[in-house]
Amino acid sequence: MTQIASLPAVKVEVAFTPTDLLSLTQTWTDISLYVRDFGTHGGRQHYLDRIEASTLSMTLDNRTGFFMNGTENGTGAIIGTRLPIRVTATWASVPYTIFWGVIDTIDTSLQDALNSDLYLSASDSLKYLSLRYLYNKTLYATYANVSSARSWYNTANRNTYVDNIGAYNGFIVGPYASTEGVLLYDKTTSVDLTNGSTDNTALVQIPVATSGSLALDLGVEFWVIGQGITTGTLLPINLSSTGFSLNVSINVDNSGRIAVASQSSPPAPFAFSGLQSNVVVNDGLWHHVALIVDHTTHYLTLIVDGVAVADTSQTYVTGYGFLSAGVIGNYGFCDGVPCYIDQVVISNSSVTTTDVQNRYAAGSLLREDANAADRIAQALVIGGRGTIASGAVSVPNYLVNGSTYTPGATSNGTIYCQGTLAPVTTSSVLDSIFEAVDTEIGVFFQSDDGNLNFHTRAYLYRAAGNTTPTGAYVWTDDDTSTYHYEAPSFQLTRDDVDTWTTVIVSPTNGTPQIYTASDANQARWGQSTLTKSSTATTIEAAYQTALYLGKVFATPLARVNVLKLKSETDNGSNLDAMLGVNLQDRITVKRTPINASAAGITNTDMSIESLNHEFAAEPGFWHTSVTLDPYPIRFSTQSSPTYFLIADNATYGKSDLDVAL
Repeated sequence: MTQIASLPAVKVEVAFTPTDLLSLTQTWTDISLYVRDFGTHGGRQHYLDRIEASTLSMTLDNRTGFFMNGTENGTGAIIGTRLPIRVTATWASVPYTIFWGVIDTIDTSLQDALNSDLYLSASDSLKYLSLRYLYNKTLYATYANVSSARSWYNTANRNTYVDNIGAYNGFIVGPYASTEGVLLYDKTTSVDLTNGSTDNTALVQIPVATSGSLALDLGVEFWVIGQGITTGTLLPINLSSTGFSLNVSINVDNSGRIAVASQSSPPAPFAFSGLQSNVVVNDGLWHHVALIVDHTTHYLTLIVDGVAVADTSQTYVTGYGFLSAGVIGNYGFCDGVPCYIDQVVISNSSVTTTDVQNRYAAGSLLREDANAADRIAQALVIGGRGTIASGAVSVPNYLVNGSTYTPGATSNGTIYCQGTLAPVTTSSVLDSIFEAVDTEIGVFFQSDDGNLNFHTRAYLYRAAGNTTPTGAYVWTDDDTSTYHYEAPSFQLTRDDVDTWTTVIVSPTNGTPQIYTASDANQARWGQSTLTKSSTATTIEAAYQTALYLGKVFATPLARVNVLKLKSETDNGSNLDAMLGVNLQDRITVKRTPINASAAGITNTDMSIESLNHEFAAEPGFWHTSVTLDPYPIRFSTQSSPTYFLIADNATYGKSDLDVAL
């Protein structure tokens, strides 16, 4: 390509040897010299549609055989599918991202005896999120098989409870069955002990690791589910410290909460007043229970669903075992208690509260109620786009608002979604994300730089919020202004196709919620109803959704089907506006017909629903066209809106571990 004064400097790069297909960090090779033309397309056709994967179509000159010979200064250059590709453009020393995606197809076309072209097509991350199923058998293993774990059990093989880490296979006494396990994203099974009774006929036994007369294990944890298991003993253990022993047990008390209680009076100077969790566990849902000697404090700590309660009255010596024989030298889980047991982990002296909380976080993904932004991040973690660390969910390949993101914050998603109760291994990552997006009436998409974005229904598209945008975000037909579009491209449509005087939204629980526009609207536009189901957990959330849609579609909307800016205009004066916009950006559109009255002048804020770029090296042009919908209104009762942004290299944090991910 030869640089033309009115064109940006275009840079096209391919990662020929990717290590992680969707990672934004790659070893890039510049192929700009061979680019003849390209076009990009992204967005949606309608306000209520889901945004589809953005696409790239490109023509490459392969006359030299560069993309087929496999060598270019000692590096590989054989182009093919499933290779990351990115496009950037620089104008007035400012770089703009145009496209980031993965190559789908390569077609070869011989023009004549000398010339050969390659036709390339690529799609962004949304396509690959739609191909990635929420089945991840390595996710929990990442946090279970750590240095502090001596044994991990999740599979029953006949009556053997298999140790996935060490040589301490357990066994199952009495009648049991294998049933769905706690992990919604894995196909491992749990041990069903509900056919047992109180006469010790059904329990799980796991050997204690010992050195001489001392037990070496300083942590035990498991997932349990049961209905009405009050006053049951989930695990009897022996607790030792500085030469003294105490028999204790992990129980479900009369209120359905986990308690660690003494079974005998300890000899002085041993002090133990018991430990009590506030988490109710006899509700028929899975719960995570752990008892450890914390590696940092050396206190005995009870952790239920990530919430830690410590006994600070006694320091337990690291290296002294405290979890010893419950039944003939084995841990006896759920002896006579009708429940399921799953994902048992026995830990050594280096176990920390964080280790336990990480495993709780990994096991509870998608299971409990969460706001839309949290649910999206959870799906990305399961899909391999993030990890859990330091008692929190960390998404190292993405960024949330440029800093740490705290789950549960209403600013990141105003409507809560119901937790998933059934396995999700046959659903795609994108399916799960769209469920949350549809509930929120928000949008999820990949921006041009490869970052993933979720905008809540508050719809803050730019940092300016709901103020009138300025500069590059005001496009006009006045050719004396800075940014003027091509007048013949302007297609403004007004119709009443999407005018609904009644909106009905059905929540997951409760009756459908109805918003009805004013009688005046019904008298003019007639009776029309928009119906929508929602995974919102409350009637109020469903009503707010109905109210929002009812306000937006109460009267006919004006839309701009096509609006085009060209690089040929005033030697590229439009280029910063053309290159700087993104999907969902807010712009002001102005149209002033000759001799029109003030009422006939278009001057309105609109949002970009579809964005297309077109570039040709010969004869040399860059065109940008958009499809626009009215900018959504914001109610006076709403606080200043914010948006949830997932981008690159920061932390998706979890500050309150008693709140579901």
